[in-house]
Amino acid sequence: METTLNNSGHILLVVLSAFLPLFVAADVSQFAFTSQAQTVLPGVVSETITLQAQDSTGQSSNIPQTACINLSSSSLEGQFSSSATNWNPVTTLTMNKNTANRNFYYKDSASGTHSITAKITLKPETESSSCANWPVEEWNKEWSPTQNIIIGTTGSGGNGSEQNQSTTNTTQSTNTAQSSTNSTSSYVAPPEQQIFADAGVDRSVIVGADSIFNGRAYNKKKESVSDHIRFLWNFGDGSTAEGQSVLHRFVYPGRYAVVLNVTDELETASERIIVTAESANLSFSFLSDGGVSIENLGEDDIDLSNWIVRFGSAQFMLPKNSLILAGESFKISAQTLGFQSGSAAELAYPNGSRAYIADKDSSAGKPETTKPIASVESKDVPNTEPTVKNAQLISKKTEVSADISQLPPQESDLSDEGTEESGNVSSQLAAAAEANDSYLWWLGAFGIALAGGGAVYASRRASRKEWNIIEEK
Repeated sequence: METTLNNSGHILLVVLSAFLPLFVAADVSQFAFTSQAQTVLPGVVSETITLQAQDSTGQSSNIPQTACINLSSSSLEGQFSSSATNWNPVTTLTMNKNTANRNFYYKDSASGTHSITAKITLKPETESSSCANWPVEEWNKEWSPTQNIIIGTTGSGGNGSEQNQSTTNTTQSTNTAQSSTNSTSSYVAPPEQQIFADAGVDRSVIVGADSIFNGRAYNKKKESVSDHIRFLWNFGDGSTAEGQSVLHRFVYPGRYAVVLNVTDELETASERIIVTAESANLSFSFLSDGGVSIENLGEDDIDLSNWIVRFGSAQFMLPKNSLILAGESFKISAQTLGFQSGSAAELAYPNGSRAYIADKDSSAGKPETTKPIASVESKDVPNTEPTVKNAQLISKKTEVSADISQLPPQESDLSDEGTEESGNVSSQLAAAAEANDSYLWWLGAFGIALAGGGAVYASRRASRKEWNIIEEK
């Protein structure tokens, strides 16, 4: 009995083995629309449209690997979506491995009979991109079934039988499918865009300063292209320029739409960015050790790349990405500059035009006006030497007045003494001014000069009255 069972089991295995290759060999040989052709109103979503993978006998067959489906319509207004309730227009669908059916929906606002085409390929296992990111031109499109759909009120069957006569289910491979597609529609899709423009990102620039604008042209694979490409810029302020890399200076503050057009012999592409031009709010001063200080008085960070610090014939260009944070400053030493700066040091735009002088204020919206050097770094250290000299001057003046009262009445001597005193006052004033350049010293010096002059004048008047000679008869 046991032997009989073993023999029977062996026979069963042999039989199964004989049929097993047939099941394994069952391959996908075609795709077809299995849903009926429909008539729908303009703007209304269709019923479910089903695309099915089939074997050579027309039976449903699971696909051995992921399939990518590219959908198109002979109507320019036609749209596809994988959901009827959450409409999201798509042109590429993915059909998962080991499945046989893929559903989608269609709607159109243009009345008439339109042809729907699905171009299908099995994605190689070596292709890592998703169907949506895998460029269609790289697909090896193996099947192209089509089906007609009527938009409007043509016919009487709704989603019914009359339209079945116009249904075309293509079951051949690429060449046969292409012929069938051409026979059902004369629509030729417009060529796909081959070049794209890149104008950079939205940014802020400084009014009056030249800013660099860099453009780029690239293809669908994001690869830069430059052969026979023209770069045309429109800066939104009436100015234009041509070139892949150009300089532009905005004269007035504001927000500008900057448009880059790239064009070759066949195509044109464009991109727009927003550029905000703002007035620079800076403070520029020289330091006592020969360096300079640049302070950002505004509320936004400022890029001073390629700005120039110069003093006489010497100059220093700020390196790229020289950013000053809002409310902050940076100081550049004389060693870094390569020269000693002074009160005539200048801060210039990248094109060389002067923007600021260390001892002048030329901030945006104001004419250049002289200002005192009031920064802590540029002030001299106060000292008391001028006070001592002023005290000596007052003391000397008192001695001169006393000496004059004892002298004989000689006009020439008095004049000489007054001249000498004035000279002493002038020299003392110069010494005081040299020691400190502040306004307080100049005011004090002027007061001393006025008092000294008054004392000399009073002494001369007193001397004349004391030595008047009256001739008696």
